[in-house]
Amino acid sequence: MDGLILIAILAVLFLPYFFLMRKQRAAQKKVLDFQASLHPGQRVVTAGGFHATVVGLDTLCAQLEIAPGVVATVERTAIIRPEEEAQAAEAEDPGRPEGHREDL
Repeated sequence: MDGLILIAILAVLFLPYFFLMRKQRAAQKKVLDFQASLHPGQRVVTAGGFHATVVGLDTLCAQLEIAPGVVATVERTAIIRPEEEAQAAEAEDPGRPEGHREDL
């Protein structure tokens, strides 16, 4: 009987952790796949919040045009999502203050 109680307690503690980690891994895989599929001309959002256009790529870095004639070099890992995804999030909640993100 004590063994069953111990197993139940462990299940209650570890099952939520397992499902949370699974969801987190799926989200991380989505970001890594996106970073691997970058191409010139694509509009992206960086971790710093810059909306930019990809103008060049190499293995580790990307050249982003953040303003007309202004090109910055960033690591690919700093690019977190396509700009369309950011615009869709804003459209879902128009009452949210400009630039406000709840997932930070």
